[in-house]
Amino acid sequence: MHRPEGAPRPPSLYERAVWEVGAGADVVAVPACPVCDAVAARARFGIEGLESQLVVCAGCGTGRVHPRPDAAALRELYPPSYYGDLGRKFRAPIEPLVRWVGDRHAAFLARGLGSGRVLDVGCGRGVILRALADRGLEAHGFEVSEAATRGADPRAKIRVAESLEQAGYPDAHFDRVVVWHVLEHVPDPRAALDTVRRILRPGGRLV
Repeated sequence: MHRPEGAPRPPSLYERAVWEVGAGADVVAVPACPVCDAVAARARFGIEGLESQLVVCAGCGTGRVHPRPDAAALRELYPPSYYGDLGRKFRAPIEPLVRWVGDRHAAFLARGLGSGRVLDVGCGRGVILRALADRGLEAHGFEVSEAATRGADPRAKIRVAESLEQAGYPDAHFDRVVVWHVLEHVPDPRAALDTVRRILRPGGRLV
């Protein structure tokens, strides 16, 4: 559901107060944990303006938001500034440092690949993709947000979809897949990793 024209945007996740629920919070029933399949968790933090809380799995301690917001509600939590503007997100000296780190990642990914096909899941503005393309690799990116990809290197082949599975990549398609600072944003991390396994070629590498 879209906001009416001119309606104020709800506060982003950065603008909401967060508080500790307390050690005495009740254990509640939750959908199966994506790590250990436990179905019980304890509330840990409340979030201003959200019915959801951050809960901690009673089995393995993994934290997650419960109940999980739907795709539209999740999009509202990320402010436009989260993605940067036309390929840049930070001011100097941070932006050059981010690009240097991206170049280091690309060098690691390119090791042992004379040529090859690399997918960056959650590629954003394509910092790693640019560095991969500079090294002669076939650079692919996946994103859930069209806005996030603005300013990405035109050499990169980027798909936008609600989930990695819905992006429609064929089996055994990539030599490397990168999931960097992304898994914590994915509603179903186990399903995402299952898809990564499917689209990696035999002997390929997940980073």
